[in-house]
Amino acid sequence: MAGAHAWTRRARLAEVDRLWFSWLLVVLLFFSFSQSKQAGYILSVAVPVGVFVAKWFDPTDQDAVSESGAQLIRRGCIALAAVAVTLIVALLALERIRGIRDRVGKLIPALVPELAPRIWIVEFGLCLVLVLVVIAVWSQSRRLAFAAFVASPFLLATLWFGPWSRIAEERSSRELAAAVDALAAKADVACVWCFPTALPFYLGRTIDVVSARGGELTSNYLLYSIEQGNEWPETVVHDIDAERWLASRTRPVFLLAPARHGGETRLRALVEARGAQVQQVIPGFVGALIPVGPNP
Repeated sequence: MAGAHAWTRRARLAEVDRLWFSWLLVVLLFFSFSQSKQAGYILSVAVPVGVFVAKWFDPTDQDAVSESGAQLIRRGCIALAAVAVTLIVALLALERIRGIRDRVGKLIPALVPELAPRIWIVEFGLCLVLVLVVIAVWSQSRRLAFAAFVASPFLLATLWFGPWSRIAEERSSRELAAAVDALAAKADVACVWCFPTALPFYLGRTIDVVSARGGELTSNYLLYSIEQGNEWPETVVHDIDAERWLASRTRPVFLLAPARHGGETRLRALVEARGAQVQQVIPGFVGALIPVGPNP
């Protein structure tokens, strides 16, 4: 919102403000055109956005104390209130409606058990933010509006720390790497129709990927190269060549696949002729250790 407002008055921006705006625009456009606008990539836009937001709470800034500045802050407060109300309603539904709780538990297994003991504290924190916003808009208090905006991320980061940390651990490949290393210490590792991005880092070695079109690597360059008919990278195996690739290996291979979305079924179909047993690696992933040589 602050960036959009800066665009409407770009002709009047000071030289340093044009730098901030150019920074914001270049990062967003670059990663938008490359179709890789992921949170970690565009994190740097937090700096210019923070500067623009800070300007609208500066009592010495003429634009900030003008009617347009006050209107921008009111709109921001209304947006923040809408987010707080949405989260409160969602938490109440999660707490009281079993069907929703079960669905969320399947999508994010760590969220419900981690959040349940403190859900009322989180709701109280969101209600506090909502009260601050309502008073700020009613009294037209710039300080209370600033307090509401500062309190929101602080409360969400601290009160939700347990769920956030557990979800982060689930999304990390550290636990998966430890389990794979224990099952395949002397074998090569290949991900089948999946690619946990940090797995090679935690394993300390490269891994192969069996894929239908290379999309698991989330590389736009790789997808473009394959679509143009270029040769596949050495460590990426087309799934139609998986049997031949396995037969050519000179070392055992541990195949890792997602347990959901048909991954386990497809893995069983690939390894059952080789007498390998599919087993759970960690919740959400299954694997099978393939010995050296052709099909028995």
